[in-house]
Amino acid sequence: MLWQVVEYQSQFYDFERQLNDKFNKAKELEDKARTNLCDLLKNYENTEKKYELAKYLIQNIKNRKVESSSLKTLSYLISLCNTQEYMIQIAKEDVINIILQNLVQFREYIKQLENQQPWQTELQAGYMNSIQERVLLIKSILRNSNITIDYNFLNIIWKEMIMSPLIKQESDLSSNWLKEIVEKQSDDFNNVIDTFYENTFINFNYAEQISENAFECFKTLLYSVNKRQRKLLRFDDKPGLIHTYNSRGKITSISNVAVGDEVVEKDFQILVNPNEIKGIQFLWNIIYLNKQQVQEKAAILYIKLHLLVSDDLIDQKNQFVLELIEKIIKQMREQLANNKSEILRSILLLRILLNESETKGIGSLKSLGGLARGELITLIHLK
Repeated sequence: MLWQVVEYQSQFYDFERQLNDKFNKAKELEDKARTNLCDLLKNYENTEKKYELAKYLIQNIKNRKVESSSLKTLSYLISLCNTQEYMIQIAKEDVINIILQNLVQFREYIKQLENQQPWQTELQAGYMNSIQERVLLIKSILRNSNITIDYNFLNIIWKEMIMSPLIKQESDLSSNWLKEIVEKQSDDFNNVIDTFYENTFINFNYAEQISENAFECFKTLLYSVNKRQRKLLRFDDKPGLIHTYNSRGKITSISNVAVGDEVVEKDFQILVNPNEIKGIQFLWNIIYLNKQQVQEKAAILYIKLHLLVSDDLIDQKNQFVLELIEKIIKQMREQLANNKSEILRSILLLRILLNESETKGIGSLKSLGGLARGELITLIHLK
């Protein structure tokens, strides 16, 4: 009976008319009926009936019927019946894909609405609440079940919500979600991550349009994929720990207190030639193609991937830097001939290289800041 009230009142309410007091009254009655239903479910012990209700709600979501209340009630049901047996039953309904497709359909509906009338602050807030409602439900189901995410799932988050957000808050929410998925991945999810990474970041169009949030996702994926392939080592120490290096870049201690002749905090080391890092070419393309003002962040990461080498590679570090400088100079020569305005990006790379080198030193040279007055050093000359 209560759910019939929810359904009846929902027919008078529409997202696009939520600023109208008449329709808000219908929404208020819908919310009250749903809240009373949830209160009754709290003390209702028939698990089979709760499962039948869950199936009914999932079909509502699939058919875009009473969406908001169906999503909220399903979320509440899952919190009440959070047992392995119940979640296995829920998983059989293909619930993740249904909610994800509902999210895509909802976004398409809002795009059409956006073309018909200007975005108002209240509409933006309502849109984000609706997106978050679906995201939180998916996260809850994934957290409490054995459902695994597939390639299509990641692709939708990336293409729809991160690369093409309707408002910035959507990109913020989605990029944090994707990073969380990658960082907490299980072993059986590795192949999905690898396939997504390889298929996504060979597309130069993404390098041109990648936003700040999208870049942070790319960086998280770069760390994850290369760490698993033993090309890069992440430091998972607690925040605040200091890595101390000597003049040749070797770690002398890890502590909470600065000790030694140079203190640098670094969050990774590369274990291979920088050119072997998967994604290094895409990073280069971001620096030279990007139009979203993230080229400086990309340049900093690119330089660090040449300077932060493991102890086993420290003797080759000088050669890595020489090859990097030669590559930048070659790019500058091409820009002078074809596109002089782009030369600023090469200068940006050289400036960041100089700044990072002054902090850490290059090869067997001491950092510029660590030199005693009058001490002679050997300069690197390019032929």
